[in-house]
Amino acid sequence: MSYFQTSFSTLCISILGIVFLPLNLTAQYSVPTQSYVGIEKVFPSFSLTRAELEESQVLTDLNERFESDWVKEYYSVTIETIHEGKVVTTQGKNETLTKEQKAMLVAADPGAEFKVIVNYLPNNSLKVNEEKVLDFKCFVEPESPAKFGSELSLDQYLQSQIMSKVPNKTLEGYDLGAYRFTVNESGNIIEPTVFWSSGSEWLDALCIDVICEMPKWVPAQYESGLTHSEDKVLLVGNTENCMIHTLNLDDSEFALPYTKD
Repeated sequence: MSYFQTSFSTLCISILGIVFLPLNLTAQYSVPTQSYVGIEKVFPSFSLTRAELEESQVLTDLNERFESDWVKEYYSVTIETIHEGKVVTTQGKNETLTKEQKAMLVAADPGAEFKVIVNYLPNNSLKVNEEKVLDFKCFVEPESPAKFGSELSLDQYLQSQIMSKVPNKTLEGYDLGAYRFTVNESGNIIEPTVFWSSGSEWLDALCIDVICEMPKWVPAQYESGLTHSEDKVLLVGNTENCMIHTLNLDDSEFALPYTKD
């Protein structure tokens, strides 16, 4: 092959690369076309399972956002629990839970939040370093979560009641509808609300109607038999929407994709 032929071939390949590069980049960053429909549990800001509570040794076990590096010196660590309907206060000296604190956390009444109050000197370089107070409440989750009360599976119900009725192109790109509600202590649905609109008033109205008309649920329950309310959210659309992270869900993987024919 002559030098001219070689150079011409190289030039053609380079031009093709330039032409098709934007197409490749567009494909790499294309908007997902699958939609998700499902109901997820919304967790309180700070919550633990019973097993996690029983294994707790330090403050970070009760609140993963607590950083011991914040503290230069502890003055007191107070934990308020509810036992047989009465407030019980236990004291500690630092981030390590005392035997009494751990015992009262385990003995606390099911369904009752406990409160942690930390008095400390911040770890900083300020000339005037004053005592600070940090407090938070934590909830112990029921052993049995709320369950959909129907012979149909929840997946089948949502597909038939919502997705089968959604016209093509109602949900595109990163569109997401999020509709919060509560399953109360009796298993009834209360306080349905549009947390985040799908962008379609028709779809928002349909989802709220479906929530209101759902069969009665089996409420969340502790081993003691005590039932408790549980917050839920119905999600319809693309779960890569940035609003998904404001819902405090337990999982970022959604296993029920739906593609409209």
